[in-house]
Amino acid sequence: MTVDEPADRAVLAATDRFFAARRSLKDSPHTTAAYTRDLSAITTIMAGARGGDVADITVDQLSAPGGREDRRSTRRNHSNMVTAKAG
Repeated sequence: MTVDEPADRAVLAATDRFFAARRSLKDSPHTTAAYTRDLSAITTIMAGARGGDVADITVDQLSAPGGREDRRSTRRNHSNMVTAKAG
């Protein structure tokens, strides 16, 4: 199975991979609990808004429409505003 297959694009599968990848960082149990609460809240809200089940939410539905480039542009614009105010 590749990451592009639908079952692997599910948020629940991605969440499992996220926590597996963080195990080596030895996060505090409080940090893990906070991540779990936040991810659960987000997926529950999304599922309710879409009238579906949490298991049906995909990673693509959580991603920004423009993806990584939009986030870079937002950071660049913010940085430019902060620099302009400082100068």
